[in-house]
Amino acid sequence: MNKKVLGIVVAVSLIILIVLIVMVSLFLKSPKKEVIKKLDGGDISLTYTDDTNGLSISDLKPISDATGMKLDRADMFFDFSVSTDLMEANTMEYEISVKKDNNYSTVLDDNIRVYLEEQKGANYVNVFGPKTYNELEKKSSLGTKKGYMPVYKVKKTKSDIDNYRLRVWLYDKATVPAGAKQNVTMKVYVNGKAS
Repeated sequence: MNKKVLGIVVAVSLIILIVLIVMVSLFLKSPKKEVIKKLDGGDISLTYTDDTNGLSISDLKPISDATGMKLDRADMFFDFSVSTDLMEANTMEYEISVKKDNNYSTVLDDNIRVYLEEQKGANYVNVFGPKTYNELEKKSSLGTKKGYMPVYKVKKTKSDIDNYRLRVWLYDKATVPAGAKQNVTMKVYVNGKAS
């Protein structure tokens, strides 16, 4: 009887151990999303680890640019990477743009501030803004569509990976009606061409 009980205890312990290992591996695994654009002579891909491509912030309060540029809570910025693979191309240009999702955003365009940083070594440095959200009136030369806001253009002469951090906030000069909820959702896009 003792051998039978010992066998059951060992079997149950193994099952629990296997379940724990699977749960820990699923928890620690960071799902990466990747959007690849094929160009003549090369590829550009946008990679991010969040569930969605972009940033969604609820119940914004007006803040200064100095404060907005330093927002450091994980839900207040969006990290992403742009990979370039030149393959047969000599050079590749890409343009990062943002687009306000009007289905979820209640903030007026001129009340939104946009700020982009690029990682250089261990630090992030400013490459765009802060500037007021302003959509294109016509398509850009690199393919960014009308209605999107280009925030950064890059020319590459070799395959590379660039890391970025986007921040968005409610302009401190914004006039917000009392009790109005200020929500914004921004999505990030990349377009380009190879030559």
